[in-house]
Amino acid sequence: MRMNVVFPEEVMEELRTLIPEGKRTDFVVDATRERLLRERQRQALAAAAGSWNDESHPNLQTAEDVRRYLEEARATDVERQARLESLPGSGG
Repeated sequence: MRMNVVFPEEVMEELRTLIPEGKRTDFVVDATRERLLRERQRQALAAAAGSWNDESHPNLQTAEDVRRYLEEARATDVERQARLESLPGSGG
């Protein structure tokens, strides 16, 4: 799909200087993808703002609470992985 985009002269000059002809489209597409990813992340963070509060997570008030929570979550993951690997046909 084609799109016409107007670049400021100094940006266009730097693009011509640094990126070889024939590679500029890929460069612009890659840069646009990266910027779109950051924008999606920014919007997701903005939408989630305020969703975490101390009242809704009383079990995670201190660094020790968080450490304990992470240890339990990781142990659960290890146990689950061991169970999956023991299933017939799992190759484990």
